Amino acid sequence: MCDIEELHRLHGFTPAEAESLRVSWLAWYDRGHRPMPWRNEASVAERAALGREERAQWAYRVWVSEVMLQQTQVERVIPYFERWMERFPTIKALADASIDDVRTVWSGLGYYRRAAFLLEGARQITGAGDGLPPVDAAGWGKVKGVGPYTAAAVTSIVYNKVIPVVDGNVIRVTARLRAVGANPKAPVSVKLWWRLATELVDETRPGDFNQAMMELGATLCSKAVPRCAECPLSAHCRAYAEAAAIKGADVGKEVASKYPAVAPKTAQREVDLAVCVLMRVPDELADRWRQLGAAGARTARGALQQQLWEQGELLLLKRPETGAGQNKKLLAGLWELPTAELQGEHEEGGEPPSAQLEEAVDVLLRAQGLVLGQAEIVCRQLVSLDGAGEARPIVQTFSHLKHRMLVEWLVVPLSSCAGAAGSGAAAGSSAGAEGCWLREADLGTKGASTGVAKAVESARAFAVVAPATTAKGQKRKPVVPVAPEKSISKFFKPNA
Repeated sequence: MCDIEELHRLHGFTPAEAESLRVSWLAWYDRGHRPMPWRNEASVAERAALGREERAQWAYRVWVSEVMLQQTQVERVIPYFERWMERFPTIKALADASIDDVRTVWSGLGYYRRAAFLLEGARQITGAGDGLPPVDAAGWGKVKGVGPYTAAAVTSIVYNKVIPVVDGNVIRVTARLRAVGANPKAPVSVKLWWRLATELVDETRPGDFNQAMMELGATLCSKAVPRCAECPLSAHCRAYAEAAAIKGADVGKEVASKYPAVAPKTAQREVDLAVCVLMRVPDELADRWRQLGAAGARTARGALQQQLWEQGELLLLKRPETGAGQNKKLLAGLWELPTAELQGEHEEGGEPPSAQLEEAVDVLLRAQGLVLGQAEIVCRQLVSLDGAGEARPIVQTFSHLKHRMLVEWLVVPLSSCAGAAGSGAAAGSSAGAEGCWLREADLGTKGASTGVAKAVESARAFAVVAPATTAKGQKRKPVVPVAPEKSISKFFKPNA
């Protein structure tokens, strides 16, 4: 294996190469780049004239955007960024917010620890010195949750510090420019990316140049379909030269297939969960549903079901801020439906242990103060089904694991919930949880993951065949689908 000095000897830029690349790169960027709400599109001279407080506000916007953009595409980030800035327009406004407020605005964006780090960082900044953010990378590196990349991005863009950035886009572009075939995540490769970026960064416009590098990687030099014919750097690109020399080759596909090399992936662990969409409804509605029965006309069932969803309330439990086990920080502090992990073993990609579902839910609800007899259950229906009526888990994917959720919709009368006011201990991942009951329309007021939205959506999207539960272990008939009235995205829009 090559050491860093040998790799750099093979792939480093000469001063002339670096200068030529800078000129081409910045000229391409200046001709037109994607508009972003966090970018300052003023002229170089106008930006240079900004005062300390104006730069502090700009730094806040860039910081928030860079944190949101980690593992998340620009198109998805923009509406979240705009809502965030409406709710927390300054670092001080963010520092004064509660963690629940922050999580509510962040809900649906994923990687929820990022939101907590932003809040902690804002409090750290406003609580020290003059309350303004640092002006150099060393200072930003001391802010909670800020790593070398974010520190470099903020200080080069806002404070014109000559410091390189390295992210996935920069790695992809430099790997292709120099035809680097090594594992891009290997420690020696990481050192190489920083050396190459250091050689390239423009001393006059470092922030613009760093943005140009990332912009090229996100647009023309994309992962799967690079548009080499449009690239301003193709004359300098070793990967392009290699591919163009192959007779009849699709140059873009050839480049994408070889550079950068694909790093070995860690297998995702699968976790099976029992999730209960528990709804309490007025006793009058519960009685009407029972009286309607399975033989009731579909139109009547549909109309009554609509009333259940309009007037019913769903139980949410708050996950602990910390906990035991390797995933103790996963979704920490967020709100979830009553949830318990199913312990049965299954082959990867196979069927989850659905036979445990009702028992796991019953244990979970008893711990929450709900001991339900058959007569008290208005409706109990497995809603995570395929077209044949077989259990089909709803999947929520994280970087290191995959949640496979078997979801039940359970409806009970309000009178049966007298002993469960949405507080107290609950089993499984909801242990020791704070709880609350909310109308479906109000779910957006709580910080919850996309898993909650997916589970509620699955229950909302089906009409029930039978008004009461079947015997444990008995296969349920498939439910009759109706058009869902709301999309998942609606759960993550804060109240106006």
